[in-house]
Amino acid sequence: MPGFRRVSREEISSRRPAVNPALARLKQYQAYIKKVGAGETGRLTPSKGESSAAVRRRLGAAARALGVQLTVKRVGDQVFFWR
Repeated sequence: MPGFRRVSREEISSRRPAVNPALARLKQYQAYIKKVGAGETGRLTPSKGESSAAVRRRLGAAARALGVQLTVKRVGDQVFFWR
């Protein structure tokens, strides 16, 4: 038999799982893409401990998820992108 206990709704909301970090990161990169309009170029600089290759990979994944054709170029440690 399963155990039963009555709980409040506040207790349930405090037990919600944390936001999936990968999903949060994907949404952040999608927001970067949405901020760049036609004829504009975006630039991302990796934070400490992050590589420009990782930034480029994440940007590509976000573009695919949005269904957006994106051109991505790495120049040194910076990543440039445009539609």
